[in-house]
Amino acid sequence: MEEKTTKTPKKCSNCRHHVTYYEKCAACFYRLKVGFCYKKRSVTENRETCEKWERKIPAAEKTLHVKASETVLKNMASHLAMIAQILSEDAEEEREEQKNR
Repeated sequence: MEEKTTKTPKKCSNCRHHVTYYEKCAACFYRLKVGFCYKKRSVTENRETCEKWERKIPAAEKTLHVKASETVLKNMASHLAMIAQILSEDAEEEREEQKNR
């Protein structure tokens, strides 16, 4: 019998337990050829294969990214609100100083 080929090659980069490392450059992130395997608990190359390979679940990964984005955006919004308040208070103080002169 012939072995069926899958659409997704069973490389570590396509495994749900593998997280690829990225390096921060000046203006972008550069994808490295290595990552971390949570099943093996070791650093692996993206093209490696193993018996613990499992297909990624795109919907779960997307949900995780959406939740992380929401958290980051909420934190950024609160920080921006604090900065806006500080700047408006400084502007009011400057206006009062200008009037008192």
